[in-house]
Amino acid sequence: MSNYEEDTYSTIFTSLKHPIRRKILRTLFESPRSFSDMQEEFRIESPHLTYHLENLGDLVFKNADGKYALLPLGKAATSMMYNVEEKPTKTFPHFTLPSKRWKVLSSILMIGLILISFFCFFQYQQLNQLSNQFTVLKAERELLLEALKKLGGLENYVLVYEHRRNMSITNLISLVNDSDVMTQYAHFVASVFPIYSLTSNVTLEIDISFADSLPSDAYLDISLLEPLSGNDGSRALSVIWWTRITGKTGYKCVIPSTGLWFISTSVRFMEVPLEPCETDYTVDLKIKSQEKNLPFLVLG
Repeated sequence: MSNYEEDTYSTIFTSLKHPIRRKILRTLFESPRSFSDMQEEFRIESPHLTYHLENLGDLVFKNADGKYALLPLGKAATSMMYNVEEKPTKTFPHFTLPSKRWKVLSSILMIGLILISFFCFFQYQQLNQLSNQFTVLKAERELLLEALKKLGGLENYVLVYEHRRNMSITNLISLVNDSDVMTQYAHFVASVFPIYSLTSNVTLEIDISFADSLPSDAYLDISLLEPLSGNDGSRALSVIWWTRITGKTGYKCVIPSTGLWFISTSVRFMEVPLEPCETDYTVDLKIKSQEKNLPFLVLG
């Protein structure tokens, strides 16, 4: 290697050794600068800037405008400096951030999913609770029916909260010869069916509806009967409540105690009808306490 080459490399390496001189080379690589421009840009004192410019030697020169610029060797040194300082770049996948609209929509969807999850969990808890209550009530019902069977004569009863009984009115006409006088009689069979109240001091609600209207000279009586036992073992029915149907519905009476009761319906005519007749009607029963339906027993 010749002395010229050694001097050239020595000049380049000496110039690149100091950070201030590297800054001067980068600045002049962009465009020529005056002394005052570089002093203001680098914020260094005048003697220091003069010292570094002198150490750059053959890398810079002062042009006709009085500005410092790079010589070919200075440009080569700066290019070499850029190549050395340039950091390898890696290529990463390009991800586009979602827009504000999509962020809001995603937030709404997430909140909706959270609310739906809480609702489903709440519904599951409710259904699970109802299922447990149903299991308990079913077990209590079976125990109750089993206990009632032991009371005698109640094994055919079923537990209900409402009961509908379809009934009919039928009169039978018969003629009786009494001392050569033909007398006409109408016979009516009262309809009686039992219920068993499980509680006392409750309200029995009775609704009656007719499939066909009653004859104008007929009326229907309904009553609540209590079974009584005599000292001689005989049994009788005592009327606790009675009313005559006038066409309206929604009759109410009080059941004073727990036990067996009978509902009785019967038809009366103001005059003996000349022909047989038949009318269907429906009796709906509910037992309530403070507007709440209570269970009771009816003959199955």
